[in-house]
Amino acid sequence: MGNPLQLTETMRTRLLAAVRALLSDPGLKDADDPVRLAAVVLMAKAKVATNYRATITATDLGRWVGLKPSRIGHHVLPQLRDRGVLGSNETVSAAGRVTGLECWVVPMYRAQHGGDRRHALALSRVELVVLLALIEALFAPGWNHKDGRVTPPGMLADRTGRGAATDRLGLLLMVLSSNAKGWLQLCSGSVNTERGRPAATVARLLGCSPAGGAKVLSRLQEQDVLSVDRRDTASGLNARSRVRLLPVAKAHGIAVREARMAADAVFSDLAVTASGDLEATVEAVTPVVTGIQGIGEGLEANSADHADAAHLHASHASVVTPGGSLSLSSGFSGEGRGGNHGLPDRACVREDGGPLRGEKPKKSPSISSEKPGLGPVADGPVRVVDGAGQGRQQRGRVPLPPEDLRAVLAPVDLVWARLDRTFARKLVEAAARSELKRVEGFAGRTDAAQVLADRLVRRLDEQLRTGGPITDPVGWLLARGLPQRQQCGDARCDDRMLLDTGRDCPRCEDRQADRRAQRHAVAAAVDAAMPGASEDERRAAADRQLHERVTAQGWAREH
Repeated sequence: MGNPLQLTETMRTRLLAAVRALLSDPGLKDADDPVRLAAVVLMAKAKVATNYRATITATDLGRWVGLKPSRIGHHVLPQLRDRGVLGSNETVSAAGRVTGLECWVVPMYRAQHGGDRRHALALSRVELVVLLALIEALFAPGWNHKDGRVTPPGMLADRTGRGAATDRLGLLLMVLSSNAKGWLQLCSGSVNTERGRPAATVARLLGCSPAGGAKVLSRLQEQDVLSVDRRDTASGLNARSRVRLLPVAKAHGIAVREARMAADAVFSDLAVTASGDLEATVEAVTPVVTGIQGIGEGLEANSADHADAAHLHASHASVVTPGGSLSLSSGFSGEGRGGNHGLPDRACVREDGGPLRGEKPKKSPSISSEKPGLGPVADGPVRVVDGAGQGRQQRGRVPLPPEDLRAVLAPVDLVWARLDRTFARKLVEAAARSELKRVEGFAGRTDAAQVLADRLVRRLDEQLRTGGPITDPVGWLLARGLPQRQQCGDARCDDRMLLDTGRDCPRCEDRQADRRAQRHAVAAAVDAAMPGASEDERRAAADRQLHERVTAQGWAREH
């Protein structure tokens, strides 16, 4: 597996949706950050082969969370069980000694067995592997494997004790909320001018107060994992803030300053003036899983905050308008739909749940446009622009898709970027609208765009795994990407999934079971008739008989 910090936008969106869905579960309402982080770690360590369960000890979990085993055993695990978030069984050795716990995260376990593969917590095997690798890179304790391999400690492995879980969880959420250049997508709307927009962004991610967000930023700056920059304005005031996640930028080959220089002091004054983590939350914390604009667009780098200019104005009562919530780019697989999945209002006073008593470690297909020639298309660089001529560099000059189709075509933006002829774009637009209207008849108007975007994600994944780069973008979109692939007689079937529910198609499952039984029966008959034949001879005979039987059944149906 490659560098886990080099995530595609689709994978980053998918994992962020899963983490936020877990943190917004009612069972974790008002939970301490060590409890919330432990749930995320156990979800990432779940294995598909063991029915989405993970085996771990309290000592190991404590190393992941940054707390002592006693704290895990007497506070974190009991809290998870009492809240109905964790199920567990003790594992014992042959001698009857308890060797650890077999755990499963209940919200994810239910989502995996609920049948809806579009649920935010219904992570695939690959997505679980990538999430675990990312967490390992950020704060794994580090260990030696029995086969000689070594998993090095993560960036925050040495950050333990009070506030460690908050810093680790905050770093994970910020990495998943940044773009390929490492810039954190800052929140929109009005913010607390005494703290600034970066602190407000972190506060909304963690569900704490802006003062707590400023403290987290300050501590992570000390760990050299992020920098906070402010640009000078014409008035001489520093009023434009941006946050860069240095490991993400470095992973994508972007040179960053090793010395933090003036950035060291950006939030030092904010942390000093913060009236402790006991300060009440002053903003509505409403993280939303479906949303407005993609990571890497909007307010990622140049969002204005006026923290530095606040002292020039008269003091007023602290009144803050709740700002727009952080959101994921629409149109990607795994993104939740609708609803308010906000985290509960909470202050970072609970980051450790009180004082620590006794206290003195298959790759997702890349569609990145950072390196031309490595994406899903096989041509040279292009530039995608909006209708006003302003746009973002991606890989000629190609307008963005129409507004009503942008969410649908977002997963194949690099394929769209190769459509340099107007006629070709009109063909694809007509096909996309036609297919969208068809999907609306099954999934409804609200979910149709997401269902069609999920289909494009699957088709692009399949193309990159089996077919290589796309040499004919128009032909691929019209013939392979957009059309429904009905595998059985059910009109709702698409790639063996039902368009209206997202569940596996029962007719396809029955057909697959019939074919499997038929193959086993033929193989058994061949084994009985050819006991002395080699395995290759028996396989060839079984394939021949199976072909004859299927051909005969097809002829019988037609005649």
